[in-house]
Amino acid sequence: MRLIPEWRVVLTKAWSIKLMALSCFLSAAEASMQFVQPHMLGWKFAVLNTCVVGAAMLARVLAQKDMGD
Repeated sequence: MRLIPEWRVVLTKAWSIKLMALSCFLSAAEASMQFVQPHMLGWKFAVLNTCVVGAAMLARVLAQKDMGD
């Protein structure tokens, strides 16, 4: 396994990377919600995270401007 030649551009500009970072945040929020208030918003974070991951998957296969093509 090796990095793609334009990995720095992809890391800073790709929407799939931005959405996956948001997904990480939402996963952490969902997990921490169980310790703060178990009944509160955990399931909402899970649903929102699912939507963000789906958008990240879609963004990964779509052509994006300013990616060095």
